[in-house]
Amino acid sequence: MSSAPILLHRPPLAIPPIHNNNDQIAYFFHPAYAQPHDLLFTLPCLDSPAKSDDGDESDASGSHHHHPKGLHHHTALLACQIIANNAFNSGQLYFNRQGTLAVLDQVPLQGLLSPGEYFFVVDSDPMYRYPIVPSFRDWRFPHGDIPAAWPSPKPAPSTDTARRCALTNHGYGLIKAHIIPREESEWFMQNGMSRYGVNKRDVNDSQNLIRLRADIHLSFDNRLFSIVPKDRFISIGPGTSPSVADASPVADLAYVIHVFGPHAGEFSGLYHNRPLQYLDNTSREFIFSRFAWTFLMLTKPFLLAGMQRSVVRCQSNQGTSVEWRAQDLSGHQLSNLYGGGGSRSASPKKRSRQREGDSGSVADSDGWDSETLDVPRGRKRVRRGSLGYCCAKNEITDGVSLSNGSESSATSTPCTPSPSSRPSPLECKHKQGDGFVGPMLG
Repeated sequence: MSSAPILLHRPPLAIPPIHNNNDQIAYFFHPAYAQPHDLLFTLPCLDSPAKSDDGDESDASGSHHHHPKGLHHHTALLACQIIANNAFNSGQLYFNRQGTLAVLDQVPLQGLLSPGEYFFVVDSDPMYRYPIVPSFRDWRFPHGDIPAAWPSPKPAPSTDTARRCALTNHGYGLIKAHIIPREESEWFMQNGMSRYGVNKRDVNDSQNLIRLRADIHLSFDNRLFSIVPKDRFISIGPGTSPSVADASPVADLAYVIHVFGPHAGEFSGLYHNRPLQYLDNTSREFIFSRFAWTFLMLTKPFLLAGMQRSVVRCQSNQGTSVEWRAQDLSGHQLSNLYGGGGSRSASPKKRSRQREGDSGSVADSDGWDSETLDVPRGRKRVRRGSLGYCCAKNEITDGVSLSNGSESSATSTPCTPSPSSRPSPLECKHKQGDGFVGPMLG
């Protein structure tokens, strides 16, 4: 008597869920510039209530509803404040160019912005042409001034944390990923970030490393997503007080993935708003820096529109100190400084000459050859460069351009604060050519 055949094949994997977000966009404008050259950047609206196992959206009570997609208010606001030279206390979003309809009056910080137009105003003055940060390497890290809503990572549960991807929880194909990218080591030291490390105290410090699956790491370094804190539950609809949302007993702030890429439907469908795990040995300051690194490149079209812009640039004083100057630069100067190609950055063009004694440029490195994939113990560790699917060369710029001949015509008037004081965004006002020099790092 023959037995019935047993099914051996497993069913093929289904197509992952896709976020169709191409027409759901939030636009952020600098109201002091004339149209149509006032658009700072755009972000896709991917935030929506999480779906239950049956595919329905649910709220804190378990009720099922359908809500439109939006953009997490606090994430968008922080992006604008960082772009405006860390204007955490003086910059707000408005629904209108005149700065009379405050977004916060209608949408709590942990609420969602609808697709549409928003205007970022500093010092309650819509005509103030506040300077923006043109690249990550020009950004001054705000020591002691990170918003309170950016918490220290919570301890991880006692599981196999050392051998898991922080996003997918998979234990294979892992790479040690830098939170502040390895090519930003000069920025790391210029901004005194070693104080947040625990061992090497440089960009390779263990507090600056997480494990990611190889394909996730590639997306991470291509600025497809970053890591941001969000409440588990958010308030939907206008008229909800921010204090109500913040004081909610179900509020549970955690670090999650936020997708910044506008055409990442499959990736965002799989991972947007998924919590990150195993971050307890990382630094909130490093995660905050990564957030800035991810989206500062979005201002590149604004910078290269051919118009004069007010910007804040980092400059070195012959290796003795670092300062940040607010300058008015022409469209031609901005193109010379920040017109380098590639999706990797809105960073200054790489220097024409390598430093004396350098054997190679960061721009010549593909970023794949010095770390190894994690494999089970007892097996040979494999160099990433030997994996054909992950050796695509990424474009990386080499360092901040600290001097340029075109600067002689730029408006810049330095003023040096006392070493004991940290300037607020109000002290960074740059009207009609007034300059600012940030704190000195010896």
